This record gives sequence, structure tokens and C-alpha cells, in this order.
Amino acid sequence: MDAELKKLRRNDLGDDEQVSSLSENFWETAQAIIEDLVDEYITENGNTSNLVMQKSNISAAEKVTLFRFDASACALTTQSGQTIKQLHSLICPSSPWNITALYPQLELFCNERETETNAKPCRLRSYLHSFIVNVFIDQFKGKLEAVAEQALKEQDAWRVLMHYPNPKVLGSCWNVYSVCNQIGKLILAMDKYTERLSALWLLVIDEFSDSANNVYEKILSSWKPTSEGKDSVASSVSHDDGYKEKRKISAAWAVDEDISRLLKSLPNWFMVSNYEDNSTASVNTPSAISPTSESESDICCRNERESEIFIGNLGTAKQLVRDELITDMEIIRSLACIHESLKWFCGSMRSLIEKLPESSRNAMHKCVVQLQRTDGSGIVHQSEEHIAVALDSRLADLEAKADTCLLIIHLELRVHCFFHLLPLARVRPSLPHDELDNEVIDFGRDMAHFHQVLSTNLPPHKMKYLFDGLGHLSASIFIHSSQHMQKLNENGKKRVCRNIFAVQQRLSQLTGHRESELERARIFFELLNHDPDQLLALILERGAIFSHLEYTYLLALALRSHPILSAQPGALEQRILQLKTILTQLKK
Repeated sequence: MDAELKKLRRNDLGDDEQVSSLSENFWETAQAIIEDLVDEYITENGNTSNLVMQKSNISAAEKVTLFRFDASACALTTQSGQTIKQLHSLICPSSPWNITALYPQLELFCNERETETNAKPCRLRSYLHSFIVNVFIDQFKGKLEAVAEQALKEQDAWRVLMHYPNPKVLGSCWNVYSVCNQIGKLILAMDKYTERLSALWLLVIDEFSDSANNVYEKILSSWKPTSEGKDSVASSVSHDDGYKEKRKISAAWAVDEDISRLLKSLPNWFMVSNYEDNSTASVNTPSAISPTSESESDICCRNERESEIFIGNLGTAKQLVRDELITDMEIIRSLACIHESLKWFCGSMRSLIEKLPESSRNAMHKCVVQLQRTDGSGIVHQSEEHIAVALDSRLADLEAKADTCLLIIHLELRVHCFFHLLPLARVRPSLPHDELDNEVIDFGRDMAHFHQVLSTNLPPHKMKYLFDGLGHLSASIFIHSSQHMQKLNENGKKRVCRNIFAVQQRLSQLTGHRESELERARIFFELLNHDPDQLLALILERGAIFSHLEYTYLLALALRSHPILSAQPGALEQRILQLKTILTQLKK
């Protein structure tokens, strides 16, 4: 159009100011027409137009009508034409959401006009900005809050798994991510409004995080009378109503900063975390570092330090009470599902943010928002954060919650080992030679239930993290508990070896490994078939296969079980000195 005006100026020798004025009037008129056209498509049920025309309609209604020409031929022809025009003018139903399809082309038009006239903003851009900020985003925010609230407050939102291709995730996580994905699409369509739209992510994720925390607390909280007098290693918080909230051992340890930091510094945790970092979004895609290539000796080395930590903390406990264990497999299933779903949600959100154009990501890093949150005590905290930093912090908190759920399951399996196997050191009546202790039977049943529930909700590398090391820990419990055995006769030795073999058989079925550490524990008790002096001679002859502390336990139990040496003062001290000399000699 501008080129045509310039041509007209050359041909007709028109005045420059007149041509410029004509051009400005033309584009102003064009933009006004575009506004009217866009308004027809983005006005829902004529709401916007009604608000603009409300005042004039009221004034017109107050006037007294003397004559009407509605039935005249001219009026009927005009109305018929307008009706046909209205019927054929719109190619789709009007809706504020149509702005997402119209915006890219309108944005290009506005850029061209502003470049040509050096005037910012142009009339059409002002109109678009006013609509997007005052109407569209407000409506979208209201709809967003309603959808997010419905997604989180449905009865089975945190129980039912959506059959997403891979992995299966909880309905709450899937629905909330769908909302966030819709925000991401809007940012891609209208990147100039990244600051306002990305701030909506914070609102949704904050509500989602609060819901996840409430579900987590509800799953793990149990209430017991404060009059309970049993020794406990689980943490508890007393309340004024005569009750105390008692956490399970695994839950109490998982949220303890020192304990969780220690456990997460071990090779076990590094292995599962490294797998997560090197894997792609698809769980079926093999990692660059495959945990299945490990040998049993590698697994043993990886779990040795962890077994020492558990023996040092739970091996000296007076008694583990069943109430301190998680025995409901539905809770274990819920923790596994929450872990996987939160991990999937955080990974999907980070991927969604990474796909945004660089201009949008830069805008999120620069934009500062005021945030207001209420803590558990009802105190309101206000803070200012950059949107990108705030989003990363929220996702990191959700990932930490997911890690806590996995750590609880990992701890719970090991607490069950102590609960079932540590009492085997107590004195008990002799059993027939082919019968197992009830604790061993219960242990095998519990491990099978855990494996059945977890294998349907967790990928193989996390199953490996949970179950690898149970054999090493069980062997350590058997050897460690020997110090609490008063003495072992022939039947007692056979009973212990029988129990060890049964535990090894069960764990081998679940892990697919020989669990050779339990063979080591069986050899430990088979050495009791020799008297203490023969034991020392065997160590010197064959070399040391146990630690100094383990040999000390072995010699002490052999002496307690010996009919003569058990009554001799100083017999143990003398042989421990001999043991120390032999081990020193073997090291040379």
C-alpha cells in the first residue's frame, strides 16, 4: 500500500504531507477493521462487545420511540443481508482461545507496521496487549486453577495409575502435567508474554507440591497412645491430646538429614542416581552405564559399607516392634508410585522448559515475581525470586520428595531383615532337623510380597538398588548375632546353617544371584565344628577369610559352647591374643 502511495505521489506530484497523512489514515482504518474482525473471533458470547456498548444501549433505551420501520421493505432487505453476513462471516466458533492461533500472524503484522512508522506500539498491538493481559490470561488463570484443583482433589488422584505409554504414572501427576503442558504451548505461541504465563507454572506446581506433601504425610503417619512402654528406635512427637505421632523407622531415618546424606553418599545410591542421569526420557532405553554388568564381588563391595552402618545402628537395638515396621503392602505400592510419578513429572517439566526458545528462557531468568506461601504453622512468608530459579527450586523439592520415597522402601526392606533375623540369636527349644524357624519363613514371605508389589511399579535398575545387598546384610546379621548366642550344640549349629540356606535360597530366587555372602555366613557357623585351638590352626593354615572382629565373635562362641574351656578363666583373652598374632603374621 505504501508503495502505491509513493507511485501516486510521483505521478500526480502530490504533496508529501498529504500522501503521508493518507497513508496513516489508511493503516489506522485497516487496524481498526482488523480489531473488529479479531474481536468477532475472540469475544465469547459477545461479552466484550456488550461491555463496550452497554452505556450506549442504556441511553437508547431511555428514548421514547414514536415511529418504527422494522417491517418496511428497506429494513427487511437490510436485516436479511446482515443475517446472511453474520451466518457466513465466522469460520469457527468465537472463543478467547482463538487468540493463540491468530497471535503469530497479528504479531508479524504489528512488527511490520511499527518498523515502517517507527511508532511503538501500534494501535493493533495495544489492542492485543490489553486483551491478552486483561481478559485472556485472567480467564486462563481461573480455568487453570479449577482444572488443577479438580485434578488433585479427585478421590483416586493419588491412587490410580494412568496408562501412559511408559512409565505408568499417577493420575494426579499426569493431569497436572497436562495443565503445565498447556501453559508451555501458550508460551510457544505468545513468547512475549512468557513472564506472565510462566508465573502460572509456579501457582500450579506450588499447589501440586502441597498436595503431594499432604498425601505423603497421610500415608506414613500413624497414631499410638503415649502410654506405650516399649523401647523404640523410631522417632515420635507428643501432642496435647494424649497421643503421639510415631514415624516408622524407615520414614524417620529417610527424613533425618545426617542419615539420608550418609546413605546417599554410598555407592548404592550413586549407582541408581547415575543411571537416572544417563538415561533418556524413555525407561526402556538402556543407560550408558548398565548395572547388570556387575559381578557378585562388585555388589559385595558396593554394599559392604551400608551393611556396617545398619549393623551399627540396628544390630544393638534391644527390640524391634512390629508397629515400627511398614507391613501394609499398599503403603509400599503408594510410595513406589509416588516416587516414579514425581520423578516423571519433574523430568517432563524440565524437558518442557528446555524446549522453550532462548528468548523465553532468558525472560524467565530476568523476571522477578513476589511469592507468598503459608507454612505449617499458618505463618505467611513473602519472598522475591526469579521465575527460573523458583521453578528449579520447586522441581528440586519434588525430586527430593521422590528420592525420600525410594529411600524409605530401601530402608524398610533392611529393617525387615533385622526384625526377622536378629531374634534367631535367642535361646529356643530344639526343632526337628528339617524344620525352619518361623522368623525365617516370615522373612521369605515378606521379601516375596515386597518383590511382587515393587516389580510391577519400579524399573529393573531400581529393583536392583532395593534388593541387591540384602544377602550381604543378612549374612552380616547372622554373623553379628553370634555374639548374643549363649552357646550352640550340634543341633543348634545345624539349625543356624539350615536357616542361612533358606534365606539364601529365597533371596537368590528374587535377585537372580547366588548370594555368596550367605555361603560365607554358613562357613562361619560350620567352623564351630572345630574346637577353639583347631580354629586358630585352620586360620594359620588356610588364611583369613573373616575380619578380626568376626573371628573374635567366632572364638567367643566356640569357647562358650565348649564343655571345658567355657569354665576356664582367661581362656578367651589368651586365644584372642593368639588370633591377633596369627592375623598379623598372615598380613606379612
